[in-house]
Amino acid sequence: MIELAVQRGWVSATVAAGLLGVSRQRVHQLLKAGRIPGAFLMDCGDKGEVWCVPRKELTSQLTKRKSK
Repeated sequence: MIELAVQRGWVSATVAAGLLGVSRQRVHQLLKAGRIPGAFLMDCGDKGEVWCVPRKELTSQLTKRKSK
């Protein structure tokens, strides 16, 4: 039997790009540079790896941008 769990509060790099209003490539640059704390790569087997980005960190970054 396989057990599955849904982890809420995490989005893909593509969704993160949309929320931040930047390109997916820019989000990948930020992720590879370690500029989005809490993000990690998830192994998806034959399909490769997918970035998991914490939504709360994106909200924090957007709040910082608005206050500048």
